[in-house]
Amino acid sequence: MRKAMFALIALTVFALSFLMFPQADAQMMGQGMMGPGTMGPQYGPQYGPQYQQPQKPLGEKEATEILENYLKATRNPNLKLGKITDKGTGFEAEIVTKKEGALVSKVFVDKYTGWVHPVY
Repeated sequence: MRKAMFALIALTVFALSFLMFPQADAQMMGQGMMGPGTMGPQYGPQYGPQYQQPQKPLGEKEATEILENYLKATRNPNLKLGKITDKGTGFEAEIVTKKEGALVSKVFVDKYTGWVHPVY
């Protein structure tokens, strides 16, 4: 009797997991153990093109567009782009306040991936 009750509870929990998490189960079953989407969630904001490599390195104009989108995503109306410097593999940009022009942060845009990250 206990084995039958345990089996019924286990089967119910298993069935409910498919109802509660349909996408996770579909990804794992459809992609395989090492397929895309099974490595877990990516935490934190990621700006720039994801998982694609440009045919040619980004120019300053494209990097500026990426940085403008980065600033819009911060939703802080008091920030603007400051000086942008070519550093070989990417561009280093200053983020400054609109009123005083005080330095808030420095970010780096990779020319080959478009990835934006803080310098420090």
